Amino acid sequence: MSRGLLVISFIALSVLSSAQKNLDKLEDQAYSAYSKNDSTALLYANEFLEEARKQDTKYKINAHTLLGILYKDKGMYVTALEHYLLAYETARNLKDMPRTSVCLNNVGSVYQLQGNYERAKSYFKESLNIEDSLNVPEQKSIRYYNLAEIYKEQDSTDLALSNYNNSLQIEESLQNGDGIAYALIGIAEIYLKLGRITDAEITIEKVTAQLSNLSADVRILALLNKGKLLTKKSDYNAALQYFNQALSVADKYEIYIHHQTILDQKIRALKYLKNYPELVATYDAYLAVLQKQNSAAIKNQLNDLTYQNELNRQELEIKLLAEERDMAKRNAESISQINRLTRNIIIFLVLTFGIVGFSIFYLYKQLFRK
Repeated sequence: MSRGLLVISFIALSVLSSAQKNLDKLEDQAYSAYSKNDSTALLYANEFLEEARKQDTKYKINAHTLLGILYKDKGMYVTALEHYLLAYETARNLKDMPRTSVCLNNVGSVYQLQGNYERAKSYFKESLNIEDSLNVPEQKSIRYYNLAEIYKEQDSTDLALSNYNNSLQIEESLQNGDGIAYALIGIAEIYLKLGRITDAEITIEKVTAQLSNLSADVRILALLNKGKLLTKKSDYNAALQYFNQALSVADKYEIYIHHQTILDQKIRALKYLKNYPELVATYDAYLAVLQKQNSAAIKNQLNDLTYQNELNRQELEIKLLAEERDMAKRNAESISQINRLTRNIIIFLVLTFGIVGFSIFYLYKQLFRK
């Protein structure tokens, strides 16, 4: 390699290294803002995406994935789905199988939130097929768990139990406390559905025995299902204690996603106890949560629709500008062609008249001589 080529290669590597450092910085800023629930997360994520688009690499996958997470958390599922699908397309084109699997799982999670269980199931299955060829047990466990949740919603209890147990086996081999608890809670919920009260009780006790070592979300679910179990056993006062504990943990850690379910179960217990004053208060709280969730859902859908309309408008404007540019170019080419044709016609006519004139003059001259 010549010295000149070495210098060019060094410059190219330096530019690439600088670009990667900038992308790493933007990625860190975006994820840091997201982890802190900072309102600037979306701004940083979009900036990260703009830079990532200049390089068709893993950064583009990460940027679209983060934007998908942010919009999903906002309840803007259509926009979230777009970003997750773009991340999936990029990962597939790069033949990055681990990220392709994660992207498929993310797409499935949005369809699950939308209640489109068949589509969610197809994406989870496709992701699981990829995980079968990869040696990442944690990811495989998540796929089994997600499939179990879908089968539970579809009342396919045998398939739900099978997938929960597959997830449980992996989590136990990894000694992952939260993972084990999630799987056991899912199994207990199936047992409660089937009326297998003793099996449900044994399973839930395995979780509640480790309650202090679990994350807040798992503790809420464990307390909720313990309350459900006690309701099934007609021990309504004890059930209420667990429901109240679940609400207390949820309020402490600001995890409101389970509030509606907990309050609904609490109302059922209070009805059996005929505790009407507390029943009215709980029912009011339930309606307030329901109204808040519905209002948030409507607002999120409107935001999603507005955002999509704005994107469509921008795309339409870009398309119109491109069409106008193309039309202007075509018009200029047409005018140029007309001008060339006119010029050629004029030249042809001049030459024709010249030849005709010369011919007439020549004939006339010959006739004059005769």
